[in-house]
Amino acid sequence: MSGRLDLSVNVIRQTQLADDPIGGAMYTGTVAYANLPASIKAQRPTQGEQRQGLETPVSYELTVQAMLWETHVVLDEKDEVEVTGPYDNPWLGWRFRIMGVIPPGVIHRRHTDQHATISRIEDTRRESW
Repeated sequence: MSGRLDLSVNVIRQTQLADDPIGGAMYTGTVAYANLPASIKAQRPTQGEQRQGLETPVSYELTVQAMLWETHVVLDEKDEVEVTGPYDNPWLGWRFRIMGVIPPGVIHRRHTDQHATISRIEDTRRESW
């Protein structure tokens, strides 16, 4: 893993299966890319949000390696990202949802990385230990 891409993540794509017996849609997560080199950094709220005292959800900027084993990585909105490594990272196991994909070349001139804005998915159904 390179120094600037200090995490590994799984990109999980939501796919729709056939309807269940009573006609309800069934969605499942399929790992589109496994252990993809990445980095995540928190974004600051805007000055306007801070002045108004608004409670805003924390958003993050995700950077992933755009080429993986001769395949071009494509991120979609609504994909989920799960931190899979390194094992000593405090974000290990955290899940994020991609809110928006930033086209290549908008943030950086290099086209070797893919960028997206993500937000944390809070698991309200997890049992506490």
